[in-house]
Amino acid sequence: SNNNEEHTAGTLPIKSPINGIVVERNVVIGQLVDATTTAFKIINTNSVWIDAQIYEKDMNKFSNKSNAVFTSASYPGEKFEGKIIYIGQIVDEQTRTITLRCEVQNKAGKLKPQMFGELSIPVGSDAKAIIISAESVYKDANQNFVFIQQNDSTFENRIVETGISLDNMIEIKDGIKTGEKIVTSGVFYLKSELKKDEIAEDEH
Repeated sequence: SNNNEEHTAGTLPIKSPINGIVVERNVVIGQLVDATTTAFKIINTNSVWIDAQIYEKDMNKFSNKSNAVFTSASYPGEKFEGKIIYIGQIVDEQTRTITLRCEVQNKAGKLKPQMFGELSIPVGSDAKAIIISAESVYKDANQNFVFIQQNDSTFENRIVETGISLDNMIEIKDGIKTGEKIVTSGVFYLKSELKKDEIAEDEH
């Protein structure tokens, strides 16, 4: 018969309903299986789901199909763009957060299951807000500042207007232009150097 031509006696090919990679094998040769046995686990990572937590007070700022950008310490400087596909309906009693799910294309297979990172979501009426690390912003005299890198040795201290914050990210409403380099580490050192210069000027 055709079946005998397709496989040798004593073997039976198992076809997966999807293309993907085998990540689990739960059976061994000679083991009896039935319809309830999960023999293999196969995943397709061409696109992945990324779950993030947002505070309940911010849930009305997002919607399904909102754009999002995922970054990971595993790939410094690389951004993975996606869209929000699901916003949870249950608030965690302890953290007061809601689960938000983003679908990201992953054709190169760089993103792996259980990988951690940061999800940035543009907010506002025009959805063009700039989102930066909250560590880049410091307060002085009731105003918010960031350091903008002009070149290898020159930094500009600039006042910014901040918006909503989510975990360790914060929205910048005004004061920064797209493409400008913002200092994310060493802010305390630059602030200390700035104070030294101000004191020196006052003494003259």
